[in-house]
Amino acid sequence: MIFTDTMSSDPAKREAPAQMRTKRLVCSRFTLDHVDALGVMDRDMTVQQWLFGKTYTVQETRERAERRIAFWNEHGAGDYIVHTLAGEFVGFAGFFPSPRPDAIAIGYALMPDHWRKGYGSELARLLTDTALTLGRAEIVATVRATNTASRRIVENLGYEIIGSDLEYDTLTYRFTGPAR
Repeated sequence: MIFTDTMSSDPAKREAPAQMRTKRLVCSRFTLDHVDALGVMDRDMTVQQWLFGKTYTVQETRERAERRIAFWNEHGAGDYIVHTLAGEFVGFAGFFPSPRPDAIAIGYALMPDHWRKGYGSELARLLTDTALTLGRAEIVATVRATNTASRRIVENLGYEIIGSDLEYDTLTYRFTGPAR
């Protein structure tokens, strides 16, 4: 897919912080130092079933890492590695390309040991709150239609479905404001 976003062309748009925190998590800007952790997730089908439905080779992981870094450098926002306050690897979260003009997409992926602990909700809220400060016209999220946990998270935050992709079994959500 080719993205035609215009995220970096407007001087009113701001850069995401290099580090973000919640009460339980630390999110640090993704670098090549984190490629091994990305590889762990990229080769875990339990995780990938909810993302892209396939695992990645070491070379593909490296290429994905380089694209993530280039995206941040170009657009002022991107991917974070996520750890607990004690330093335990949780997963990744961040901002991603969107095919919608002047939109920024949020997303997260957690290691299975960290599912059902509220981390997804915590990260989605942090990402949404941060995205609101970045000067983009729209905040979106793409979720597998069968991923009821992630669908519930974004819906509870005030995202509404605006489209679907049957080929990839995904729903696209747009942030419309706090849930009522």
